Parts: sequence; structure tokens; C-alpha cells
Amino acid sequence: MEKLRIYFLSIFIFLSCHQNNATGSKHLEVKDDTLSNCARAEMLFEEKGNQGTYRSQFYLDSAIKLCPNLAKAWREKGVPFLKRGDYAAWLNCLNRAI
Repeated sequence: MEKLRIYFLSIFIFLSCHQNNATGSKHLEVKDDTLSNCARAEMLFEEKGNQGTYRSQFYLDSAIKLCPNLAKAWREKGVPFLKRGDYAAWLNCLNRAI
């Protein structure tokens, strides 16, 4: 009887985690077609996460592709280069932001 309870509990936990993962990626899909590319780029910029991580760079690249004139995305993209000491790449990003 105890094994049956554990079995059903594990199935319940698995299904609830699977449902959370399926609905947890709301920021990857923008369903509103009325938003402009720059508005979508702003949404991606807000979802970027921690500075310098792969995820943040991916979101910043996506935001820049949608709206190449988004200055704060270019500025944020250049910050990890500045912290690593790659001043040429940082200055390139900063010049695009200006």
C-alpha cells in the first residue's frame, strides 16, 4: 500500500513539473501581433537575466536583431567586454549605442 502511494505521488509531481515547464517559457513566445519589433525588443531586454551570462547575451542579440537602434541593448552587450578587458569590442558596442 505504501509503494502505491509513493508511485502515485511521484506521478503527480512529474506531471505538475512538466506542466510548469511547458507554461514557464512565456517570454519566448510573443503572441500579440500588434507589437512592433522595437516593443518586442524591449520585452526581450527586460527578460535578459544576469549580466554576462549566455542567456543574457542571447536575449540581447535577439533584441538587437529586432530593433538595431535599441541603444540600451548595445550598451548592455558591451559591458561584459569591458569587464574582461576587451576594450576594442566594448568600444564597438558603445559606438553602436551612440
